[in-house]
Amino acid sequence: MAETIREDERDWGNPDETVSFYRTKCPLGHRCIRLALDKYKDPYFELSRKVAADRGKHAADILQPFESGYEMMYSHKKRNA
Repeated sequence: MAETIREDERDWGNPDETVSFYRTKCPLGHRCIRLALDKYKDPYFELSRKVAADRGKHAADILQPFESGYEMMYSHKKRNA
């Protein structure tokens, strides 16, 4: 397993901002850079297994009344009201 290093650098366009990222090499020797604090610009964020698991864990918490599965999850609350 390759060593992962976190780096913080000044943004060239805005010296008051700091850009944080993780840098490592994959087993094939390619460089891999993850943007630590900007999930919108990080190309690997959507591919993360941890992110997918977290979304699945909380998916029922954000169900809306018009979505499938809402009645199944919340029908017991209607009966008790």
